[in-house]
Amino acid sequence: MPEFPIYDAFDIPDMTMTPYAAPFSCNWIQVLDAIVDPVHTAFLHQSQFSDGFGELGEIEFYERDKIRFLGTATRRVGDNIWVRVNELILPNFTQAGAAFAADGTRQRFFGRSAFTRWVVPVDDEHCIAYAWGNFGERGDPHEWNTPEGMQLIEQGELIDRSYEQKQESPGDVEAVEGMGAISDHEKEYLVSGDRGVAMYRRQIRKLCRHLQNGKVLPQPADLVNGPGRAIPTHGSDTVLPMPIRDDENDSELLRGCNDKVMSIIFAADHLEGAHRDQTIIEQLKSIVSNV
Repeated sequence: MPEFPIYDAFDIPDMTMTPYAAPFSCNWIQVLDAIVDPVHTAFLHQSQFSDGFGELGEIEFYERDKIRFLGTATRRVGDNIWVRVNELILPNFTQAGAAFAADGTRQRFFGRSAFTRWVVPVDDEHCIAYAWGNFGERGDPHEWNTPEGMQLIEQGELIDRSYEQKQESPGDVEAVEGMGAISDHEKEYLVSGDRGVAMYRRQIRKLCRHLQNGKVLPQPADLVNGPGRAIPTHGSDTVLPMPIRDDENDSELLRGCNDKVMSIIFAADHLEGAHRDQTIIEQLKSIVSNV
């Protein structure tokens, strides 16, 4: 058994963490797919979370260190640019941007993920997400912090709902289970927005073959140098005030903002704890001061 990975998300100041488990009646890979698919949020989550989710924006994908995959959606919300980062660390660790704490209307600098989660196979047709729900700047968390509340919530969504409710307002659970217990990849038609899905699937197939051949697989703990260091995570939201001018191309502005934000986050990976967060936040604020 590999060393249990310690992530920096386990120790964020002023963050309340509540454990929960959420079952899915489908193969575990289908649940992972949604994390590196930023496109689906524009079609699935606008009515659940906020109007800002309805903007498709500019999409980008990243593969780092062989086992870390990220998908970003950079959206225009009024005079703001909202960079939302989802993260998958193989084999099954996931983080996503906030469900309720960010809607693109208020400034936010490296606001941390809504959850820290492992998607664990039970068998080929069932899996369970074991997770910490993270509560910071998102109002009163007490109704979520009851056993009954956490049993209902997965990624900010209700999961224990009637069939009629699921049909009326489908969410991630309905999307991943609606493909069947085991989705048939041969019937898929992947497009540019599915590049993150294709990237991580290709790597996980490669690592499965390595495992069958007796090779030692890379582990999340390999992402840091030396024992005892927490693994830096990137799931987050950044909202920057950046109005568009008449002489600017907004798509180019969105892409450029995404590049700056991600470069700042990646460049701080050698730092630890609050020092890393504060360094990232200060540099993100410098983007605003230079606009």
